Amino acid sequence: MDRGGHYKAILQGIDWSTFCVSWTKDSQYQLDFSCYVTDSFGYSLLINENIIEFRGQQYVIKTYNPQYADGYDTIQISATHIGYECQYIVHMETKAGAVSMSIQDALHWLFDGNVKGFDWEVRGNFTNRTLTDFGNVDAKSGLSTIKQYWSCEVTFDNKHVIVWSHDEYLHKLNKTIRYQHDTDQIQLTGDSTSIVNKLYCVGATGDNNQPKYFQPFWVMDNDSINKWGDKPGSLYQNDTPTTQQAMEAAARATMQLNPTFSIVVTYYGSDTPEFGSQVYLEVLPMDIKEWVEITGYKIYPFDPTQSGEIDLNSLQPNILTINNSLKNDVSKAVSNAIAAHNFNDVSNNSTNQTATINVDTGELTGKIDLTFSSGVVYVDLSMQELASLRTLGTFDEPYRPKSLRTGNFIVSSDKNYIVNYVVQPDGEFNILSISDLSGTPISELMSPVNGNFNYLI
Repeated sequence: MDRGGHYKAILQGIDWSTFCVSWTKDSQYQLDFSCYVTDSFGYSLLINENIIEFRGQQYVIKTYNPQYADGYDTIQISATHIGYECQYIVHMETKAGAVSMSIQDALHWLFDGNVKGFDWEVRGNFTNRTLTDFGNVDAKSGLSTIKQYWSCEVTFDNKHVIVWSHDEYLHKLNKTIRYQHDTDQIQLTGDSTSIVNKLYCVGATGDNNQPKYFQPFWVMDNDSINKWGDKPGSLYQNDTPTTQQAMEAAARATMQLNPTFSIVVTYYGSDTPEFGSQVYLEVLPMDIKEWVEITGYKIYPFDPTQSGEIDLNSLQPNILTINNSLKNDVSKAVSNAIAAHNFNDVSNNSTNQTATINVDTGELTGKIDLTFSSGVVYVDLSMQELASLRTLGTFDEPYRPKSLRTGNFIVSSDKNYIVNYVVQPDGEFNILSISDLSGTPISELMSPVNGNFNYLI
């Protein structure tokens, strides 16, 4: 369809194996596909800013890339959901100073009088917030500000903007995803960037901007602080509570005390999940059984052989839960190996043996403590820093595996990191790489580091 809505045509020549619809919460919502060059009217409409309709939603063509290979002429199309066109609604005026506003006030300020055809609705109840110098911004950025102040969810139904309270947004589907039953691959990633365990609370004010009911105060969760460190959030303002106790309860409800866990599963379906939908996830090897939110997907609706992905987000499992599950798996593996293995060929296997390797490379200092017990080597590191792609030492004979051993362990520096290692049969111990919990490579850690892992001989 042309952007003025005057001409429509069925698009022919699509390579259906490439047709992909993808969505990531608060980030992107788009179509991507390849189309063969034809003389059809529909093909002639594949130009920038024209519109593609799919399952009742409109997408604006933003990029096209002609490709010529193996005698076939094709064009690669990427089209973004029309809701993101609200970035072209700009309100130049500003609500000067600190102003108490309802969420409806803020939306009126952003969208009233727009000529792009956008409207909005609010689902759920929200209290007023104090916004400072709100305005002089495009509507897309303004919605981000609204999300920040009201902790709400925002979705698009074409040009209809829907703002949800979190409780209204989430809804459970009668669907279970089981590892090795509904999906053959699951990837888990911990993310601690959203942790908030400390908030400075400011309530309603009266004359001369003085506190009306109670003085501003800090709310903190000591358990979370002990686990993850001091993670203060932005100023928490709420004019509704009339007691400090009520204010504290409201503030605690907005905190994020543990890392979130994003979970990516393979998906072969053709249906696009609804916004805010939750499914029941079972990953028995990790002892995970809980409701998780669908926060994104990548689906090939016309090619059932093409594997897509569904992104899930869990607020319940944290890195400690996953570590405990992994340790339980290691313990089971050790027990099974001990039960099945004849240790007569392992010298002194019935007694503990310990050794310490002092590391001093000139750039890197620390020590590695080794313990050998019942066919298992336990490794504890205490380093002044940790650098990737480095040989830290060579283990003596009793601690050398019969075959190459690789794995990873988690260390805490200024935050949590994953360290990948290898122990060679000749005893050489190498750090292969270091990454944060999202998988982004880190070149080195410059603060004191402690870590531990174990492996079977």
